[in-house]
Amino acid sequence: MTSVDEKDQIGCFESDLDRLIQRYGDEFDMSLAAMVGTLQIKVHELVSNSIDQDDEEDDSEEVEA
Repeated sequence: MTSVDEKDQIGCFESDLDRLIQRYGDEFDMSLAAMVGTLQIKVHELVSNSIDQDDEEDDSEEVEA
């Protein structure tokens, strides 16, 4: 597998999001407000999951100590 630097990964992710947003706007006539709201929910889920994983790692480190 070829290694892609973080800048290129971000560019690919952004391009995919742009295409997905365009598709849902076109095919489903989804409003901008609905898309933004859905993206905000996903942001909160990503942050929450990251915090939960950090907490689990901290708990496992305390047990090992």
